[in-house]
Amino acid sequence: MAMAYYANRVSFEDLVGASVAVNLPFFQHKRLDERRAELEAELSGARATVEMRRNEIGRGLAEAYADLERSLEQERLYRGSILPQAETNERAAQEAYTVGQVDFLTYVRAALDRDAYAAELAMRRASAWRAVAALQRASGLPLVPGMPKAGESHDQN
Repeated sequence: MAMAYYANRVSFEDLVGASVAVNLPFFQHKRLDERRAELEAELSGARATVEMRRNEIGRGLAEAYADLERSLEQERLYRGSILPQAETNERAAQEAYTVGQVDFLTYVRAALDRDAYAAELAMRRASAWRAVAALQRASGLPLVPGMPKAGESHDQN
């Protein structure tokens, strides 16, 4: 490559110059090898990033699914045995109070226990729905009809 230039200077003499550049092929391979190594490093970094994201998604799915299973099992336990036993205990305490076999405090304690277990059942159900939401967020799949898909917003118009 050849190049020439001219510079008109006011306070000094005019400047004229020329230059010649030659690409030597024996330096080209080294530069190409360096560029290839750089691109391979970038590709390796991108693959590592993809694998990291894949692991994060898998971990999020596993955690959300475990939370869902745990919440559903606890909700079944409360609904199937704990709350019915508390309701039976409250009815028994109410009848015993009615006939004078237990004091009022025992009856109130049984009613408060039933209310506490009913509240725990509601908390377990809410926890299950939160786990479904976390599972949906981690997977990007609409698990509940009417829920927005990944990347969509929920319009309430």
